[in-house]
Amino acid sequence: MTALNGTKKSRLKVTTYTNIFLGCVTMVAMYAGMETVATVAISGILTISTMFIGGDTYRKSDKV
Repeated sequence: MTALNGTKKSRLKVTTYTNIFLGCVTMVAMYAGMETVATVAISGILTISTMFIGGDTYRKSDKV
């Protein structure tokens, strides 16, 4: 079983851990004066959060 086994709980964990990591990268980059790195990290947070929300709300069903 992997961290991305398709369950809602594991996707939430991976999303949360990744957002925390990117948030830390953003804070360090802003402190160090690397605005480009901070901007890329923020866009990563927004992209990952959007994909999680989108993947959670729209799923194709095998039952038609």
